Amino acid sequence: MRILCLLTMFIALGLNSCKTGENTNDNSEKKSEKTEKTTQITYEAVKINSGVNFYAHFESTDGNIADLREMNGNVFLVLGLSEQAEMISLDGSYYKNNEFMVKGVRDENGKQAKYKGRITADYGLEITDENTGKKYTFSQDYVGGIPFEAHGFIYEKDDEPVDEIFLLLPDKKFKNLENAIIDMAFDDKKGEIDTYLTALHNEFTKEAKSAPSGAYWTRQITSDLLLNDKGIVSYAIYSYSFKGGAHGYGEQKFLVYDLENDKKITLKDVFTDAEIEKLPKLMYEKIKTNRGMNDEQMKNEYTLPLKVTDNFYLSPKGITFVYNPYEITSYAMGEDVVFIPYEDLQKDFNSDFIKKFN
Repeated sequence: MRILCLLTMFIALGLNSCKTGENTNDNSEKKSEKTEKTTQITYEAVKINSGVNFYAHFESTDGNIADLREMNGNVFLVLGLSEQAEMISLDGSYYKNNEFMVKGVRDENGKQAKYKGRITADYGLEITDENTGKKYTFSQDYVGGIPFEAHGFIYEKDDEPVDEIFLLLPDKKFKNLENAIIDMAFDDKKGEIDTYLTALHNEFTKEAKSAPSGAYWTRQITSDLLLNDKGIVSYAIYSYSFKGGAHGYGEQKFLVYDLENDKKITLKDVFTDAEIEKLPKLMYEKIKTNRGMNDEQMKNEYTLPLKVTDNFYLSPKGITFVYNPYEITSYAMGEDVVFIPYEDLQKDFNSDFIKKFN
């Protein structure tokens, strides 16, 4: 299923939970206020029932994490196990009430990851590796993050346009964050979200039916949480559209949100003005290394000097900037992803925000 590829892409960008500290520059009164706010940001267990769209985050006492979601009866599991180097993405379906089977892509040896899952009575998660027999237990006991709900649909049939929208929206208490996410995903959203999504699908289907190549059209809008811990949310939206022509177009957008202060985090919140001026050179060197290019090749392929993009997200180990196709180079070159570990930033960047994450 195509949505599995999108989830795998997000995982490569670094889906994880984050560990952050307090800002030690606040006076004691402000610290008291921040502590009070932080205790209110708690993840309430999602009451999972098969057949109902949902998203839930799980953790175990030994460092394993899992993100589970259902959309139109399809089950998607993102699994991060301490003994594995990378996150894995699996999809499948229920075979009976609150029990499911999910599978991943085959590796180079033809072996396929396969896990049996079960939702427990207390809305925890039990996973069994069908290849090894090993069992894993997770719970939703998760302080510092907030619950999200799944909205959307999947329409994928032969000889019909593909239309997939998967949107995670936060608890209604975080209305400003919800609005920021919707504004990033859609330009003209009006009314209640599920009603709007249904209208969006009907409009897309009607337009496709009237087009000669409409049966081959594709629209995919998927979202993911790259960080949901200690009052910080890093949110990603991937969109792809194909309506005929030489190729479709896909892009990634990111939102970093401060739950305690109820505001979007910008570059100026992360870096000082002087530090922002240092970023283009750092980005240039990172891209040159990633591409294996020399200065002359960079000059031929990229629009220089590079400008710092505000399309970024925070993860437990660093900050990642993403340039979408056409932004700084040709479509054929694809996107550029620049990851900068916090430990690298410590050398020349001393803003309080960077210190907080270290």
